[in-house]
This record gives sequence, C-alpha cells and structure tokens, in this order.
Amino acid sequence: METGRAIPRLARYDVPAIDRYVFFNPASAACLVTDSRGRAILDRYLDELEEGAGSPEGRSEGLPEAGSGACSADAFIERAQKVGIFRAVEREPAYGQVPHRLIVELTAACNLRCKTCYMSASRPEPNEMTTEEVLALLGHAAESGTETVALIGGEPMLRRDLAALTDFALGAFSDVMISTNGTLLDDAFLARFDGRPNLTIQISVDGPDAVSHDAIRGAGAFGKASAAFDLARAHGIRTAVSSVVNRHNYNLVGLTCDFASGKSAIMAIFHRVHMFGRAQDFPEIAPAREQMMHGMGVLFEKYDQYEGAGRMIVDFPPNRCFRGDTLLDSAYLGCHFGRASAYVTSTGNLACCSHLRDGEYSCGNVREQPLLEIWRDSPVLERMRQMTVDDLPSCKACAVRYMCRGSCRADALGHAGSIDGDTYDCEALKAYYTYVLDYYARNLAPVLPGSIR
Repeated sequence: METGRAIPRLARYDVPAIDRYVFFNPASAACLVTDSRGRAILDRYLDELEEGAGSPEGRSEGLPEAGSGACSADAFIERAQKVGIFRAVEREPAYGQVPHRLIVELTAACNLRCKTCYMSASRPEPNEMTTEEVLALLGHAAESGTETVALIGGEPMLRRDLAALTDFALGAFSDVMISTNGTLLDDAFLARFDGRPNLTIQISVDGPDAVSHDAIRGAGAFGKASAAFDLARAHGIRTAVSSVVNRHNYNLVGLTCDFASGKSAIMAIFHRVHMFGRAQDFPEIAPAREQMMHGMGVLFEKYDQYEGAGRMIVDFPPNRCFRGDTLLDSAYLGCHFGRASAYVTSTGNLACCSHLRDGEYSCGNVREQPLLEIWRDSPVLERMRQMTVDDLPSCKACAVRYMCRGSCRADALGHAGSIDGDTYDCEALKAYYTYVLDYYARNLAPVLPGSIR
C-alpha cells in the first residue's frame, strides 16, 4: 500500500473579494498568503508536481510571470519553498509492519464513575489478561520494535501487579506512560520508580478546580488528583494532564493548561468527549458548535503560549495541523490508531481503537495469535489504513479536509451509523478552520510575486 505521499496535500482558502488566497500545509504547519497571480503560479506548480514533472527542488517552466519590476515565477516558488509550504512528512512510517506505540488496557475496573467514560469502566472483565500474559505481550511488542507503551484502564492502579508490569516496561521501552485518575496513586508505588527518566504519570483533570472536575468525576476527585501531581514531582517522575473537553468545561481549557503548567507537567493533552459507554447516558455533555470552536481557539492560543515557548506541550487533535504533523500524511485520516498505535483490551483483543473495539472492529486476540501477526494481517486494520479524506463521501468535497482529516471515525459511527459518515462536531470543525484561514487571509501580510526581491 502507499504509506505516504512525496507531495504534501495543501488546503487552499480563497477570499477573492480582497484578492487573497491562503495555502496551508498541515504536514509542516506552513502558511502562505498570496494574490491571484501567486495563486496561479502555485496551482500550476502543484499540478506539475502531481504529474511528476517537477519537484520542490527543481525549476518549473511555463508559469505566469509577475509584472514589470517584479520577481519571476521561479523566485516566487523559491520563496514558497523557504516558508516550508512544500514540505512533506519527514518520515514514512511502516504502517502495518510494527506499531510505534502500544496501548494496553489493563483492566475495566475503576473506582470512579466519570460521565465522560467511553467504556463505562466499573468492574473488571471476568477474563482479563494475567500478569504473565501482559508480560508476554509487552515482551513481544518490544522485541518487534514497538518503541513506547501506555498502561491504562479503567484505573490501572487497581491492578495489584501494576508495579511489576511497569518495572518490566521501563526496561523494554523508550517511554512508558501510566494513565490514571490520580485518586489511588500513593507514595509506596512512586517510590519504586524514583527519578526514572522514561516514566510519565498521566493524570486525568477535567477542570482547574474541584467544582469543574468533580462535576464529571465525583466529589473529592480533584483534591486527590491535584495531590498526585505533587507526589510524583517529589519522586522526580514526569507528569502530564489528560482532559476531556465537554459542555461543562469548554470555557475552562485555558485555565486547565495553566493548572498543568503550575504542576510542572510536561504535557497537557485534550480530547473531545466521545459519546460511547457511560457518556451515552449523559448526552448533555457534548459541546455545541460554538462551544467547541471556543475551546479549540483557546487551546490554539495556549499552544503558542506554552509549546511555542518550549515550556509545555499543549495537544488537541483538531489543532494538530497547526503544530505540523511529521507522523502522518495530511490526506490520511488524522487518527494514529491502526497506523501508528495498537490498542489491546484487558481481555486481549486487538481493537481498531479505544472506541471501535467490538464486533467487526475487534481484529483478533493476542492470547491466540501474536500481536504482530494480527497487526499485519487484519483486513479491518488494512481498510482503516487505506482510508483517506478524499475517499469519504462526507469529506471529499470539503475545503478544509486536509486540516480536519476526517475527525474521529468512531464518532462518525456513533453519530451517523457509519465510519464513512459525518461526525457530531463536523460543522464546528468546518467553521473553526474556515475562521482561522480567513484570519490568515485578512491579517497576515501577503506574500505576493511582486513583493519579492
């Protein structure tokens, strides 16, 4: 299969009323604002690249020239190269060969009953993997070339063998993350891993205070989660914040970033609420279009404030195109599951993702077949890997498809009944990306063919 494109896909936004055209490359987060003459030059040049007649390093013949005293088309293309508009993905992952990241759901048990939980975590499944089976899975993945692992739940602290599993993982992978709600994290557990440089404790935080957080996770949860950050820092262990954007906290995401920074977290990652599991019992938590747009906009600003200054990673999937994505071609779906990340449930099923996990989306069981064999041979995963936004009926005519990259296909299944359909946040994403591109067109000084010397 084709695993990447030598030519990046560019999003183009037109504002002909003011003779402005924005070219945006989601793979490099490069943006170029030009006029109709520059648009014609770039469009022709991109056509030649598609036909194999040119390259970002080569000269293109027959392009429109700028007016008297202005630069040539070649000089304009050279300027476009310098801003990174033609930059493709830096590497082409071997999709279907080895997952870069393994996510292991250790248990379905949880001590909380969070409203946003996509799996209704409460009690352990009756046939969850044993210690030996998890160790065998981790060992196989590490030997196969998987680089990082995440140990999640439910609540992984409810596994009595978590310390032993973590100890093994730290010796086998370059980076190990434990995802927890933080309420059960204790000194005895953390002391075992004092100062381990490749361990990160990711703690769920759904708001910057007890009012917002506990409304989702239950009374007293915020105080314990907050204390868990301090405890981990005292043991020299890195921390990260994981937050779910919903109707109750969309206007608090900026303050949540500030909270994460105040706790010396290395990353604040935000997820959209996915209406699966227990979340289906609380339909009112799904944010409206304007609320989603507000949250994305604030997180875009916080990315610039924190990550742009090298202080803390601020990640939100809809905004990844603005960060530059060196992992995936912008034509392919924006989700890494099934391409770069493998997800194994507590009973050993390799699933397409944490949400597409049952029925046809369960690809095989690692108790019966090695992880790598399932990963390479699953026709379900292969279909997911082949899908591009140009193939989706709901996306292929959309002007911002290479920025959105199809959003979440699990959400499409839940919202439209098909992984090829619209997602619940489709209109919000269209409006948001259009707003950002319009802002670029109207407020950035344009790069015009006649302005380059």
